[in-house]
Amino acid sequence: MIVLFASTLLISCANSTQKAETSEAAKPTELMVNDFEAKAGDLIGKPVVMIATVNHVCQHGGKKMFLVEDGSEASIKITTGENMSAFNTDLTGSKIQVEGVIEALIIDEEYLLTWESELAAADKVGEGDGHGVGKGEAADMGEHIAANESIAKYRKQMADEGTNRLAFYSIVCQNYEVIKAKEREE
Repeated sequence: MIVLFASTLLISCANSTQKAETSEAAKPTELMVNDFEAKAGDLIGKPVVMIATVNHVCQHGGKKMFLVEDGSEASIKITTGENMSAFNTDLTGSKIQVEGVIEALIIDEEYLLTWESELAAADKVGEGDGHGVGKGEAADMGEHIAANESIAKYRKQMADEGTNRLAFYSIVCQNYEVIKAKEREE
């Protein structure tokens, strides 16, 4: 009887410890724009929350926006989650709270070779104009640098940094809330 009671007690304690660990793991990590790059690599696939100002909402589809923070030159790319509608361009200038999951785009030589072969294949079937405009991180920022130039830029950046890969982090938004709407100019 005593052994049965002790076993039940141990199992109960183990279950409550597991539940506490699980709920702690599901709690989103609060991030600031300034520390995003330093912490993002350790938080890939994990829930995060960030409060910042919307600097730009992409007008071509509204599936991306960029957050900034006063006193920082950093910009964080936010993309819409699977079941979200496009971001409204009226968000530009508003302070918002974003909840989402960090994802990483890893650019290495294999990635660049695949990109080059896709461009060549598109050119052969007449889908491209030979420049591949609109691909890459530069296009995401609205710069629309030709794809081949972007590929060369990434190779140079890897060589300059002495690395064989680059990582670009962003947040896939699951939901957001406007904290303070932009002030209207009259």
